[in-house]
Amino acid sequence: MRRTSLPLAAPAPAHHDAQGRALTQVEWEKLARGTGTLVIYMGVGNLESNARALIQGGRPARTPAALIEWGTYPRQRTLVSNLKDIARDAKKARIGAPAIFVVGTVVELREELKWLESKPLFGKRILVTRARAQASDLLQKLLDLGAEPVPFPTIEIGPPPSWKPLDAALSRLSGYDWVIWTSANGVEAFFGRLQEQKRDIRELAGAKIAAIGPATAGALEAKGLRVQVVPREFDAEGLLAYFKKKNLQGARVLIPRALEARQILPRQIRKMGAEVDVVPVYRSVLPRAGGRDLRGRIQAGGLDLITFASSSTVSNFFELVGKDLAKTVAARCTIACIGPITARTARDFGLKVHIQPKSYTIEAMVEAIVSHFARR
Repeated sequence: MRRTSLPLAAPAPAHHDAQGRALTQVEWEKLARGTGTLVIYMGVGNLESNARALIQGGRPARTPAALIEWGTYPRQRTLVSNLKDIARDAKKARIGAPAIFVVGTVVELREELKWLESKPLFGKRILVTRARAQASDLLQKLLDLGAEPVPFPTIEIGPPPSWKPLDAALSRLSGYDWVIWTSANGVEAFFGRLQEQKRDIRELAGAKIAAIGPATAGALEAKGLRVQVVPREFDAEGLLAYFKKKNLQGARVLIPRALEARQILPRQIRKMGAEVDVVPVYRSVLPRAGGRDLRGRIQAGGLDLITFASSSTVSNFFELVGKDLAKTVAARCTIACIGPITARTARDFGLKVHIQPKSYTIEAMVEAIVSHFARR
């Protein structure tokens, strides 16, 4: 694939390939007089000579001109000037490659056409610490709103140390009265193992289903299950508020969940008289990639916001980048946490939490981020 560029200075600049070989002479007088709009790709290095050649070719010096750096990216910058002053103004603004050079009255339509810069999170660099398998939805939402999402998964989802507890629960699946899921990860791991064991989803026919929140409920419904309970508050306390109104005396309850999890839910349900089986179906582990690049990025001040979607993402974040950066992160970045448990963990690490949605979902967190920056 051949590239073309214009030389730094010449009365009639010539196109060159990547090796510097001349291809054809540019007829600047024809370009200057024969077209309304002119767009020169990769035009920063030759900006001064190209602008001068167009003026010498007959294009008025006050013709509107613009440079667009990193066009269509969240880091996009646009400089509007005129043909005579564009090179000087570009130096002052430190516009660099990659950029395109636009000449013509179309530049005057910039205020009407600047759709990208009008997005609510335009120019914001947002670190996403979710596991890679879960982060795509959040990354896309932020990108659609004009942000530059920076994926940095601080957790990976792995299998539990042993499948024996889950396999034992699967063997008596038809005997449970309730199955309570506390994450979409747990749903995927549970049904993955169910399939591996060649068991039948119909064994759950006699059990009622509870999900801690809408994302977990959606994952269950995608498996063909009808969810009876989604609490108003999407946490263990919300589930307990529902079950306190029910008679669980003698009920058999299964809770498939992460290896590392709060004990409040099974402990309180046992106090209600239920027999509870807590089985680990996955565990969160540190990613294999380290945090060296991230340390440099934080110290350089290149991030605007860090999102945390679970307590594990917070603790693993500090494990990867070092606890000594807590004060630096707090001073330079806005911190968004999906819910109160995650926010509490962040504060335990010395962070000031700026954003916490009322509803503990990714959608609500994104809305809260937009509202936060709108107020600022």
